[in-house]
Amino acid sequence: MVLDGYFSITRKPLDHPLGYTVAISGALMELMCYGITNGFSIFSENMKTDPELHYPDAGQLAYGNSVAAGLAPIFGVLAGFLVDRLPSRAMLLTSTLFLFVGLWIGSVAKTREGVIFGYCLLASISCGFMISPCATATGTWFNKRLSIAQGINSCGGGLGNFIIQPVLGILVERYGWRRAFRYTSIFCLIGVLASVFSCRRAEPIENDKEEQNDAIDKGALSSEERSTMPTCERHFSLAVNTQVQSETTLHGDQAENNSTERGESIHAHFTGDCASNMHNNTSIHVIGGSTKGELEQHEMVQSSKANDNNDDSSSDHKDLMHAMHTRPLSIVENLRVFFTRDFLTNFFMYFFFAWTFFGLLSHAFPYFSSMGKKGTPYENATKIPDSKASALFTFWGAFQVFSCLFVGTIAGVTSEPFAYITCCILGSIMCIITAFFRTYALFALSMSVLGFCTAGVFTLMPCFIVKQFYGPNLGFFMSTIFLGGCIGGFCSPLVVANLVLLTKSSTASFIFMGCCMMVPPTLCFFSMSRHKKCGMPFCSL
Repeated sequence: MVLDGYFSITRKPLDHPLGYTVAISGALMELMCYGITNGFSIFSENMKTDPELHYPDAGQLAYGNSVAAGLAPIFGVLAGFLVDRLPSRAMLLTSTLFLFVGLWIGSVAKTREGVIFGYCLLASISCGFMISPCATATGTWFNKRLSIAQGINSCGGGLGNFIIQPVLGILVERYGWRRAFRYTSIFCLIGVLASVFSCRRAEPIENDKEEQNDAIDKGALSSEERSTMPTCERHFSLAVNTQVQSETTLHGDQAENNSTERGESIHAHFTGDCASNMHNNTSIHVIGGSTKGELEQHEMVQSSKANDNNDDSSSDHKDLMHAMHTRPLSIVENLRVFFTRDFLTNFFMYFFFAWTFFGLLSHAFPYFSSMGKKGTPYENATKIPDSKASALFTFWGAFQVFSCLFVGTIAGVTSEPFAYITCCILGSIMCIITAFFRTYALFALSMSVLGFCTAGVFTLMPCFIVKQFYGPNLGFFMSTIFLGGCIGGFCSPLVVANLVLLTKSSTASFIFMGCCMMVPPTLCFFSMSRHKKCGMPFCSL
């Protein structure tokens, strides 16, 4: 009885308002996980003065950032495999438990290795078990409003930086990092609340589908009801209604029987392609009074255009993609998907972006707090206390929240690739010039722009993945693509910290991160430019 009640709630059409509750639950999970995990650099500044940890330097503590951020995608692969088989609610509760336990184990650690493997490792597991379930659950609820929904889901990271990280700075300054760890564990209650509202959309039952098809045949669906249907079903509705109306006008009752048979033929065509085109915005226009032969001719023209514009148009590739969208794949089939252009493009887009994002998280706070310190190239600058330096993440977080909603809306009006490329280019430029900033006001500007751009990228990446890898294997491929961020997340803090030690300045590290952020838009431009929209060749998938 409980399961029947549960599925009756989740059996909703695409773009149903209930899906926004799922998106908000994902935002709350990101608020908790990213808000706490991204604040490790704030804790690490206080750890440098801890005699029990033998006064570790920045390079040694950078391993903590590498483990917390870099290993999360590895555990995300396991989470992606499990989320296709287990409820997302169970995954999110597990994520919350790992983070809570890690904070308490880390607070009593006696060595820096204890902090890294006690807290950072469990925090990375927590983040890994959160990313795929949230994005996958949200993706099952939306079609036309997918960009906006994923924007809501992704804004939690910005909210965490906006709300939690300034609090962490105050707690560390007043009580030290150990007590701050314990007080921070209170935020795990947010994860418990978010887990309650997370669920995947269940497919409508067969009786409802049959009733809907009967209503379509009779032309009984209103425009509002038709707008909630998947795109392919709307096309079927238009085709059948046009056939029925035109043939009834021409031939009377006898034509109704013929149109019924043709309606069944059209239904077979549209429902056959429904699974593979559920997230495709391609429009099929049916002119009133057209015959069955004209419809078939139109289909052949559309198919010909698709073959000309698709580089991976071989029959084997199409069969593989159809299998991916409709059933769980075997190990060999999964390996074949790994070498397709769509997968490799998404993988390396996230791979190179991770070098910038995790490098900024690990290096921004030490860079800001080094202003005015003796023995640094910035000793002549105005000193910025640690509490004020951590408060700069307020600007980062506020503009991340704004970006998730704004960029998602803009992507819905234009396209995801256009918004993605714009965010990456703007973020790359700002990352490079940040190396030459010296005042608090300029740092606030930098964190605002960088927060806006990085959140935009995080919002749009799941949209690319959902549209190209939807189906029963979505969670696995989403987490595998996020695995591309593992190397960047693990190595970037170490590389950035050593660049600072070698050059005695942060200039080289910021230029390095800016260059890394220019690679994803280049890949997106050359690999995802298939159609024209807004007058720009990269404006639409």
